[in-house]
Amino acid sequence: MALSLAQVKILYARRDIKKGEEICFTYVGFDDVGERITPEMSREELQKRWGIVCDENCLCYDKKYIQKLNYGKELDTAIVGPGMNPSVSLARVNKLLELEKELNLLQVRMKRTLFDGFQIGIMRKKTMKLGLDYVNEAYELAKRIAHPEYNGLVKMYKMYMELPSAHTVYLLHDRFHKKC
Repeated sequence: MALSLAQVKILYARRDIKKGEEICFTYVGFDDVGERITPEMSREELQKRWGIVCDENCLCYDKKYIQKLNYGKELDTAIVGPGMNPSVSLARVNKLLELEKELNLLQVRMKRTLFDGFQIGIMRKKTMKLGLDYVNEAYELAKRIAHPEYNGLVKMYKMYMELPSAHTVYLLHDRFHKKC
């Protein structure tokens, strides 16, 4: 009997799972740097909707983890914005990627940070290679995810790897600063 991809469940763990250990999953993404959900909001939602009360050893109570996560959220917010400096933004992308790896955040969520890095990188000829490295990493990550939702992303990343000039911000910084 064939299974459709919608019936496949992929488990990502933040740490090794011991034999016989209960497995829990994140219902509310307070640990996504792109979301503005606090641990308190997450706990409240869990209790209200599903009657789930977090154990005291839950990550949502780990002050050091939350502090680093909040720093990641600040970095994420500051990467792109009006009057941004591409060099500063790329440094923030690098810091955020390092932090996402340190905190062992889901790699699936890193695709957005990588794509931000790609878009910023291709704005300048001198950072083009870095931008292409980012989209290549996003492509490899999306390829590993066996879910139909990612098929379009895989195709888009591959297209930008092969033809970065197809993106609207291609060399935008260089073009703009030549006119000034």
